[in-house]
Amino acid sequence: MISDAESPGFTNGQMLLLVGRYVNSAAAAGDLLKLLIYDTADTDLLPTSFDPADPGAELALSISGLDIDLAKISSTDFTIRGANNNFIDELRIGTTYADVVPEPASAVLLLSGLAVLRALAGSERQGRS
Repeated sequence: MISDAESPGFTNGQMLLLVGRYVNSAAAAGDLLKLLIYDTADTDLLPTSFDPADPGAELALSISGLDIDLAKISSTDFTIRGANNNFIDELRIGTTYADVVPEPASAVLLLSGLAVLRALAGSERQGRS
């Protein structure tokens, strides 16, 4: 799939979370990709389901006219913007929203656990000095 969907909704260097929903169509070039874009610097609480009207999203985009054959995808390649100087940290694909976006309680627990591990690692480094 090649898409040329330009959006002024974000700038180079900005850290974002993109959540997408793919809608398959039997018609040629009838597939649709919907994207919600969240700024990771905000303290938005993600919804429990894909909601194109989510007020916490910075932007909602739809890319139409696609024809994706999921049975034939053998690799993925992302070129983001012309200079190719933006990067994707993680790609998750699932059949449900919950497969790709953790529930809010799990996300808080995961972040708390990472903070504790980081603090322990910092105190261990100080103990060696």
